[in-house]
Amino acid sequence: MLRGISSALHVLHEKGILHLDIKPENILFETKEKNAKAVLTDFGVAQVTNPELSSFQEVVKIRPNKTVAQMIHDLQVAKRQIDQTLLVGTVGYMAPEIVLGGSFTPKADVYSTGVVLYSLLTGKSPFPQRVSFF
Repeated sequence: MLRGISSALHVLHEKGILHLDIKPENILFETKEKNAKAVLTDFGVAQVTNPELSSFQEVVKIRPNKTVAQMIHDLQVAKRQIDQTLLVGTVGYMAPEIVLGGSFTPKADVYSTGVVLYSLLTGKSPFPQRVSFF
């Protein structure tokens, strides 16, 4: 199962797609047979990365002689960057850099896969589940 999920992530990451919500509930098997293929599902919070985007500060700078179309484009790029800084995923499987508000990278998916593997091997979560209200 882990090999199948790792292969799927490799292909996704090569294409610039981050799943960002890897957890047991999002890993399904094609059939009930013993050697069934594992399938990664639920791309509801997935992000498409684009390394050519400028930083947020550079995008929103208003420069002289900018057309309205250029300003609209810059704002759309800025919105995508803001969306990428929001907290996404399931807390118990989320990589520290996402929790701390860092940027999304393929490492976040690898981290979540490791948490799933730990859970499968030990039968428990590596982190105590605490509820806090703030």
